[in-house]
Amino acid sequence: MLTVFRRFSSGSGSKAADAKLSIASAISLLSSDSPSLTAVPVSPLSKLTTPSIVSSLAHLGACRISPLVKSAPAIIATASASGSLAAPVFWGIKHSFFEHFCAGETLAEVKVTLGRLANRGVAGIVDYSVEAESGDLDVKSSAFDSTVRVLQSAVRTAASFTQSIPASSVRNQASACLKISALGPVSALEHVSNALMQVQGSRASQALEETPNVERVFFSSSPVPTSTTNVHGDGKGTSNGWNVHQLPVSFLDAGEVVFKNPGAFGLVQSDVEEWSTTMRRLDLICEVAFRDNVCLYIDAEQWRMQPAMALLALEMMKKYNKSSGLIRSTYQMYLKSGPSQLVNDLQSAKGHGFVLGAKLVRGAYKDSERVEAGNAGRAVAIWDNVEETHASYDSGVAYAIQQIASAIEKGSRPPLDILVATHNPRTVAKALTLIDSLGLTSMVASRKADIGFGQLLGMADSISYTLADAHMPVAKYLPFGPVRQVMPYLTRRLQENSDIMGGTTREIGILQKELRRRLFVA
Repeated sequence: MLTVFRRFSSGSGSKAADAKLSIASAISLLSSDSPSLTAVPVSPLSKLTTPSIVSSLAHLGACRISPLVKSAPAIIATASASGSLAAPVFWGIKHSFFEHFCAGETLAEVKVTLGRLANRGVAGIVDYSVEAESGDLDVKSSAFDSTVRVLQSAVRTAASFTQSIPASSVRNQASACLKISALGPVSALEHVSNALMQVQGSRASQALEETPNVERVFFSSSPVPTSTTNVHGDGKGTSNGWNVHQLPVSFLDAGEVVFKNPGAFGLVQSDVEEWSTTMRRLDLICEVAFRDNVCLYIDAEQWRMQPAMALLALEMMKKYNKSSGLIRSTYQMYLKSGPSQLVNDLQSAKGHGFVLGAKLVRGAYKDSERVEAGNAGRAVAIWDNVEETHASYDSGVAYAIQQIASAIEKGSRPPLDILVATHNPRTVAKALTLIDSLGLTSMVASRKADIGFGQLLGMADSISYTLADAHMPVAKYLPFGPVRQVMPYLTRRLQENSDIMGGTTREIGILQKELRRRLFVA
């Protein structure tokens, strides 16, 4: 059962009052599959130009054509291999899909996009969407170091843009994000992940349910049953498989065990060296983010290397998040272990004295996870159906918001800062309802309680601009980079995250209503 906290006063300022009124309208709009744009004083899509609406209709419609999405990688590969086709094909892609879903090829172009969004009350998360390629280790090392420099520049771009806007525009401050697979060898991340999961397996108790109960994990007084064995014991993991259901301890605590005796977990010297180098590269980027006060999101990736990435994110939080959730990890709530990971990491953050930075997503690797689990002969790590995923995600968001409210009620700094990254309008409506019921509306609007929302550029604009009208902090993910290198990433996102495209029926309907309103209403 959800805990109910005392409602906080929203203050008497006009902005808080406007936000209070807007929240009710926002919840109503987001709760409907076919909202009426005339039921509110101003349509949330009024911020978009008519050409932008037509572009959205065309591109979202095209992305719903399954054969086109499935064949996109082959089309791109064929064009890349053909000298005669490459130029016209990539020109066409750049001036269509790329321009709609990406912020540009250069950071100068990204800054223009940031300005356009800021004028509409929306922030941006600068996302260098070029993934590491396989190849010779020496070549990769050079590429990793080059990526560090690009990501540092991305952070500086976000910082310089934020410095150029009025200090009162707290909702428009830019952020940045990165993928750890672009900073070090995937093999080392996989080996460290396996070691961490050995610790989790050795600490697992028979009290752990095979299929966790989400409400029990998040809202009982003792959320995650753990082994009576001390996590800082001998550290000799003996598990033959990964416990994909619940995690007994935080990866931060598991990491302390692993790196006391790496060899006991199958790590060789090269693994440890590559791990240290990857951490150093990540630290160089986090150092710039800390110095320039730019929020930095560490994206989630495939489960086989996600434990290592989670540990790296927590290590950076431990170093830089003493007063705010500046560095943020990503929690994939479509994982059965997602609820226990969030709870454990929050407890670990409290114990180590840092603020947990969390971005909550459902997850983008559903199909590939099932294939990998089958090939590895292990249980599938994700929930069995979409209803369980929704329950996991919505409960995780509620848990985080209530942790923030509880701390504020006690007069202390909230133990975590969160980004609710979703294209699901009902999830957003539930979060807004809880924020409003707890009296946090004005605190969230002014970032005194750091709860924000995020969507991808070119998608879910009706959600983003509804939130902006409600004075809620909302940001768009802004992929950028050379078109030939970014498009493979985008096509994989569309293929792997088909659930996002499932929500386009509602979005297209709203866009069509807005277009008709402009064309036929005087």
